[in-house]
Amino acid sequence: MGNIRFATLSLVIMLSVHAHANIVGADTQNFNPTNDGLDFVTVHSSKTLTPGLMNFGFFLNYAVNSLPNYEDKTTQTRTNFRDALLSSDLNFAVGITRNWEAGLSLPMLLAQSVSSDLATFRGQFASTGVTEYRAMTKYHIWGGADSGIAGVVSMNLNQIGDNPFAGTGAGPTYNFELAGDTMIGKFQWGINGGYRVRNPGRPIAGIPVEPFDDEYIASTALSYLVTQWDTKIIGEIFGSVPTKTGQYISDRAAS
Repeated sequence: MGNIRFATLSLVIMLSVHAHANIVGADTQNFNPTNDGLDFVTVHSSKTLTPGLMNFGFFLNYAVNSLPNYEDKTTQTRTNFRDALLSSDLNFAVGITRNWEAGLSLPMLLAQSVSSDLATFRGQFASTGVTEYRAMTKYHIWGGADSGIAGVVSMNLNQIGDNPFAGTGAGPTYNFELAGDTMIGKFQWGINGGYRVRNPGRPIAGIPVEPFDDEYIASTALSYLVTQWDTKIIGEIFGSVPTKTGQYISDRAAS
């Protein structure tokens, strides 16, 4: 891993205006695969890996129109802005004891495409590379094979330079979650809920973006095992709600 390049999120300032924006990057990334790969994709299962069992995962994520785009609200002209990001997640987890596991994740930006028909204030990555380091640990509190509850703690270390959503001098982001699941007929149902401590830094001068503060986070999933194909069909819903109202962005836009 000698020559890892860290990604930089740069904002190209063409118009001094502000508007709602989408969110991308470290600890605001929507697609965060679990380290252990148990039951679901981005929703934590209450189960843990058995002692000594290791799991490796590799995911590709293609996102369209996820970069921030600040249109000029003083005119009726709508900016024709399009972007596409190709990212990956390299995950590892290992069972430590009967009810305890730990893992690491290495998310990376592999490629991006950005186009706009007008000069606008917009965000894009200056380079590809590692966007963050993620570490997690999970402890199974209660339950058996069909249902249970676990506690999950994870930490995000931002590696994106000039990230306006984190701010200058931002600290690590910590996530504290409870994960529960149960069998409903042939379906496995999981639900996660928790609190994200973001430790925002100082706003970047000249950029109308306020670093995000703490959030409530939640997600749920249904998993159905197609026995004859040995394949699972999984559906998931996830989201977050800010704990404070921002100056430059609405609660809805930050959710």
